[in-house]
Amino acid sequence: MGIRVICLRSGGSSDPPGVDEIFNQHAQKAGITREAFEADTAEKTMLKHLRKLAEVANTVALLVSDYATSLITGAIANVTRGEIAN
Repeated sequence: MGIRVICLRSGGSSDPPGVDEIFNQHAQKAGITREAFEADTAEKTMLKHLRKLAEVANTVALLVSDYATSLITGAIANVTRGEIAN
């Protein structure tokens, strides 16, 4: 008893150091600024927003907190920001 299983479907975040470097490389290859590349990438999502690592962490914190109540014994949390395939 007291076990909660949560599957977090994230797809990653745009702000960790490794991803940041990849975004910079893609922007340079496309001949645009990092900011323009990020805005273009965000525009291709349903929410028009790139998720940040802190937002994913906040979702996890909510799901493991008392606010999730004892009624949730398992869940799949989709925090992909509504990705749209090209």
